[in-house]
Amino acid sequence: MDEQTQCNYEFGSFRVEPAEQLLRRNNEIVPLTPKAYETLLVLVRQSGHVVGKDELMKEIWPNTFVEEANLAHNISMLRKALGESPNEQQFIQTVPKRGYRFIPEVTKVANEPATPVRQEQLPRPSLTLQSGVVVQDRTIGALFANRSVKKMTVSGLVLLLLAFAGLGLYLRSRPENVIDSLAVLPFTNGSESAQSEYLSDGITESLINNLSQLPDFRVKSRNLTFHYKGKQINPQQVGGALGVSAILTGKVVQQGDALIIQADLVRVSDGSQIWGRQYSRKAADIFEIQEEISRNIAQALRLKLSSAEQQLLARRYTENTEAYHSYLKGRFFANQRTPAATQKAVEFFEQATKLDPEYVLPYAGLANAYVANMYQTTQSPKELIPKARAAVMRALALNDTIAETHAALGNIKLIEWDWAAAEKSFKRAKELNLNYEPSNPGYERLLCIRQRCDEAVDESKRILELDPVSVLFNRNVALSLYLARRYDEAIEQSRKTAELDPNMPSTYLWLAKSYEQKALYDLAIEGYLKAGSYVTSEPEAKARLRTAYQNSGWLGYWREFLNLLQKRASEKDPSEYLLAETYARLGEKDQAFFWLEKAFEQHNSWMIFLSTDPLWDQFRSDSRYASIIRRMNLEP
Repeated sequence: MDEQTQCNYEFGSFRVEPAEQLLRRNNEIVPLTPKAYETLLVLVRQSGHVVGKDELMKEIWPNTFVEEANLAHNISMLRKALGESPNEQQFIQTVPKRGYRFIPEVTKVANEPATPVRQEQLPRPSLTLQSGVVVQDRTIGALFANRSVKKMTVSGLVLLLLAFAGLGLYLRSRPENVIDSLAVLPFTNGSESAQSEYLSDGITESLINNLSQLPDFRVKSRNLTFHYKGKQINPQQVGGALGVSAILTGKVVQQGDALIIQADLVRVSDGSQIWGRQYSRKAADIFEIQEEISRNIAQALRLKLSSAEQQLLARRYTENTEAYHSYLKGRFFANQRTPAATQKAVEFFEQATKLDPEYVLPYAGLANAYVANMYQTTQSPKELIPKARAAVMRALALNDTIAETHAALGNIKLIEWDWAAAEKSFKRAKELNLNYEPSNPGYERLLCIRQRCDEAVDESKRILELDPVSVLFNRNVALSLYLARRYDEAIEQSRKTAELDPNMPSTYLWLAKSYEQKALYDLAIEGYLKAGSYVTSEPEAKARLRTAYQNSGWLGYWREFLNLLQKRASEKDPSEYLLAETYARLGEKDQAFFWLEKAFEQHNSWMIFLSTDPLWDQFRSDSRYASIIRRMNLEP
């Protein structure tokens, strides 16, 4: 035994055993993947010191190129394994721009020989071997009933039992064989019509939500797994990247009134199939199929569920299949996050509420869609806020235990400038469902609004660790970095986000704003043109803006932008905040404040950035600026 494995490391109720490559808590094995364990060991050995990300990656993946997201994923797994609260950094501290520090005091303890196992300590349940063969539990008396066993001595029989028990415990305790986490990859649409894609996506989301109810079992969020939609995947590679023990894949085929679903559960460690089945039913039986798949997976994983947990697994919010399909269509369009798609989502959510007025989920979806509309279109928040509030209050009246509803209420309160109520709602959403909280950037925006931008950066980065390849989470980090005036980091983060998905317009908005603050105007203009707006949505408008910049520079671009904006504003509702921003760039203070007052009167959703966006730094000493900020219940 070398020096590195001659001692164990203890902190609190945990013990790290290098010789066995195990983490124990109160002598119980805590399942970890091999790479997560190696990450923990490096941190523990340097407890109290900051370990750089580069150093960690070289230690864990020597002579191998891997992305930083893999390290972030390991850290996320360790936080969950150690039972770290999402709001605290009790064990592992993230040190921005540097690395990680293991916080608890660690004690080295000599590695003692294992204590012999007494006969009364042997486990009685059945043992599942790696091959899948089950050795049933038998009493010693039953074993002696077998003729061949009768010839064995008692000591020989005990040794045999010890061997079986030890083998079973060893195989079950090996991290790569423990099925404690799952990723449901987007089911493929095998139907002839592409219009059925909402169904394959919806079934995937429903299964994620159902399986998230399983006790002591981690299920990756939709935001992470849908990154793999439409891609050729290797379950072992994807499972390794996501840090899960198993992958669920599937295919949905709708043929008239018939619905065929194929589902396969694959073990990540060796690529073997744990379970697989094809379901062929009537389309009207969609609820029963989803519930049966969830139950079958729980059985395949040998999870023991209480009656209450079984009810959660089969929970329905409606019995109306038509309303359910309308809701799934609404979710499908809402997830596209474009103005046109969001409007389609509103239509389908409203349709679902008419088909079943007691169906809570469409009301929550409707409230969030109205909030999204406030940022994506020029519709007046004064018109949309009452609609959003009515939808969210109806949802709360039907069921006040759904995280999405409280997050929607938080976003409404944000636009209403009721900061304390917004924070309360965001925290309630987090309490109800830790998996939902990362999907909502409202809390991070609230931190910045209250002049806590560095805290917002840390929060957005912590959330990114949960799903390192999520486009939204990466975008939100860039936004927080920009508002914190960390422009170089914001640019780097925006570039990473654009590599993940080059088609998300808001990625380029924060990239362009960061370039603007560094006076890199050529790059800023390209970013603004890619970000687009309802002004620059047409190729002809983009060509005019590009020409204006080439002929008259930065101010020429914004004068032409203003011309286009005023023309469009005469045809539809004006975008007051956008007009104010444009006049601010042109140095026309009076016009900028005129339109800020208009934006204030309309409760324009973008007004929440007034106190933190660097664009307005030049006006902070103006009494008109201080007046607006005070009326928004903020400190100037």
